[in-house]
Amino acid sequence: MPNITLGDKQYVVTNVGQHNPRRASRLGDSGLAHPWVVTAAMLARWGIGWSKSRRSEEQGVGGMIDANADTRFAIGATASHLPQAVTTPPVVIRAGGAQMTAAWAHFRGEFYNLHYDFFGSGSSGNYGVGVGTFQNDDTYNATSTIQDSGATSITIEGADIAEHKGALYALYALEASSPADMGFEIESYDGSSWTTASGTGFPAVTTLYRKNSNSSPADNGNWAGLVFDAPTTARHDIIAVLGEDAAASGGAIDQGRVYYSANTGTNWTLAGTAPGRPLGKGMWRDPFTAGFPVAPIISTDKNIYLIDPANNEVAPLLNDSVLREGGVGGYMIVGVDDSVYVADNNGDVLRISLGNEVGELRPPVNLGPNTRTANGGDGIIAAKQGPITAMATSATFVYVAFQGASKAHIMCYSYEFGSWHSFYERADTNRIYRMAFSSEDDGTERLHIAVDAGSTIDLIQFEEPNSSLKQLTAPTLATGSHIELAEEDFEDAGITTGVIYARVRADDLSASTAGEYLTSKYGIDGAAYTTTTQGNFLSGTKTLQYEANSRGISLNTLNTRIEWTRDAGVVTDTVTLVEFEVYARNKQNVLDGWTITVDLAETAAMFPGDHGANGNPEDVITNLKASRDSATLVPFIIGENGEVQVDMLNESLAITLAESGGGDGMQSGQRAGVATFTIEEVQ
Repeated sequence: MPNITLGDKQYVVTNVGQHNPRRASRLGDSGLAHPWVVTAAMLARWGIGWSKSRRSEEQGVGGMIDANADTRFAIGATASHLPQAVTTPPVVIRAGGAQMTAAWAHFRGEFYNLHYDFFGSGSSGNYGVGVGTFQNDDTYNATSTIQDSGATSITIEGADIAEHKGALYALYALEASSPADMGFEIESYDGSSWTTASGTGFPAVTTLYRKNSNSSPADNGNWAGLVFDAPTTARHDIIAVLGEDAAASGGAIDQGRVYYSANTGTNWTLAGTAPGRPLGKGMWRDPFTAGFPVAPIISTDKNIYLIDPANNEVAPLLNDSVLREGGVGGYMIVGVDDSVYVADNNGDVLRISLGNEVGELRPPVNLGPNTRTANGGDGIIAAKQGPITAMATSATFVYVAFQGASKAHIMCYSYEFGSWHSFYERADTNRIYRMAFSSEDDGTERLHIAVDAGSTIDLIQFEEPNSSLKQLTAPTLATGSHIELAEEDFEDAGITTGVIYARVRADDLSASTAGEYLTSKYGIDGAAYTTTTQGNFLSGTKTLQYEANSRGISLNTLNTRIEWTRDAGVVTDTVTLVEFEVYARNKQNVLDGWTITVDLAETAAMFPGDHGANGNPEDVITNLKASRDSATLVPFIIGENGEVQVDMLNESLAITLAESGGGDGMQSGQRAGVATFTIEEVQ
């Protein structure tokens, strides 16, 4: 019988019995295959931003690390909405000029676009600013010119547009004498002609300056200012926020001068200033006034400001302690849940909600998705991280445009699930800088976006963006849609898993790859999602093996990508993914265990250096108890085997007494006999 070493001490053994304890798997018994299921409802619940599923925390199971398919709806995931280009861009006011979109507004059953000629090297004609309308056949019609600069060398730029008391008001910036000398004017439109609304108290061209940067058309328009309707409980005002550039005007900081008029622009009063670059506008309940009346609210890249025209006051909403957490990025919308959603300077969205008491604001909630997600995920991939460039809201989603590191894109925050989903993804980084909803003039809801393409603005729209494509009678679908599921470890990355086959439940699969189908790709143990193509799901092939021999493959973690392909000639057909299943079998770790009997007296006599020079069996017992009570693992060697780390089961150590030295062991004061115990490998 070989001797053993336990806890760096040697023992004489009389018996060794070996057994094989198993490390339990949370997926199930080793002999059975269990499905790992991801449903469309789970995709909608968790959304994008999950690098790994966290089953032990019951989070992110069915979450995605990335996607550009439409995963917003529990009834099924589909390919993404196909964007539609506006077939006729804004009519050129100046020959050879590029028309820039400044803002949008609803007026008398039409959706109006404020556009202007971007200044630069010109041709014949003058710079100008005007409006046009979008039509239900995806075309754009120019209606009228608001202002002609009168010369090719004079810059004019649109700023903002809004309806107020039955008229359309357009705010624009006009060059006075040099590019640095920009001032604002407002004109109103009654449906047939434009009339100046820059009445008494409105600053003159020579007294208010505006930044003159022609690096991008989007930059120009954003600096100009805001105009919006403010139907407060006390009166009905129109508010104009005029951007003032510190470098040009000699001021200390960039700011917006907030003016209001209660008589449709005949008289204007300065309510105050809002530090920063004015970017967002809306109406919100005033948290600082009894009864929480509706009040005008604007945002800059410094803060959010409530406007009180009656008291000539512009007050910041957030205090310095909140701003120090990253500040705000300026873009803002008021949600259907009566919360303010504002971009912060980290590319995340903050939600600000009212408290129950006057003067109480709930602490801003960071919803992600750049650095984290609303429901606890890890944040979107680096290629999509970037500043927020536009925001809009519907009854079901907050739409947020991002200037990603390698692509511009739009994501949706779900009011229902608190999750983030992809809506539109570009192949370039051209900035999406305007977004608005309209159902004019045919009752079909559309999301309009303006994309800064450098010297021009691309106008794009999506029909019925808040509906699942599965629910539409004639949907239009994009190509190249996919989802990438969060890395799955089948509940334990330390246990080897055998994945055998994958199966889908999906609607409208075609019989061949000539139509619509899904493709499954995967990578194992950290490999890319596209490392291996598993195959195509078709109407007659809804199960795919991971190996042709149907034995499965061995792994610790699985990365899964599912791709949509549609018939290139048919934009209205799509596959709806309802459920994706992977049948997996966890191979439980088999460990070694031993039940050992030690001769106490022989051990004490043979190894006095380990157990005391006097050859006392009591020293052997003491050392065995030390191994039993050790919080750390104990080294163990038997025979020719190498060292393994073990734990002695507490209840297993038993002493069997025997006579020693011709007398009773108990009478001699020394316990002779044997000690029996069980040890098991832990790692």
